[in-house]
Amino acid sequence: LLEPGWEDDYESRPPVAQYACLGKVVAHHRLEDGRYNVLLLGVQRVRIVQELAPLRSFRQAKVELVDDTYDFDSRTERQELQDSLLAAFRKHLPCACQLPEQLEDMLSSQLSLGLLTDLAAYALPLEAEVKQKLLAECRVRERAETLLSEVEKLAAAASTNSAAAFPPPFSEN
Repeated sequence: LLEPGWEDDYESRPPVAQYACLGKVVAHHRLEDGRYNVLLLGVQRVRIVQELAPLRSFRQAKVELVDDTYDFDSRTERQELQDSLLAAFRKHLPCACQLPEQLEDMLSSQLSLGLLTDLAAYALPLEAEVKQKLLAECRVRERAETLLSEVEKLAAAASTNSAAAFPPPFSEN
């Protein structure tokens, strides 16, 4: 993610956020204008130690891998947080439709809490700054609690919006 203020200096490589995701290109498609659509599979959180001098159009950096840390007092505590997050995620997915079979299978299997937070943060309509904050957080408990709080804000905003629209105003007729 580009740091705030990038709009003023986009062409000359504005600074990027310190935390990123190391990804593997799993598909790419060249467009008629020479650009590419690229599908990445996230592999590992990284902290950018140093951006390297540009050798080509893609940015390169020295990074250090960042592992998730689990600091729960008990397996029960971890499972309760995971169950709460999974329920909130299911309830507040952008579409209220039947989940695609692959996603349902993934959610029904035993995803780690760290992976669940990453999947939910990606899929939910959160601000880029919130997603970046979650990406930078390696403590899984903190990341899950922050995400749960953000999902509750989404729910509150949705209920406020729907409450404002009902009952509808009377017509002039």
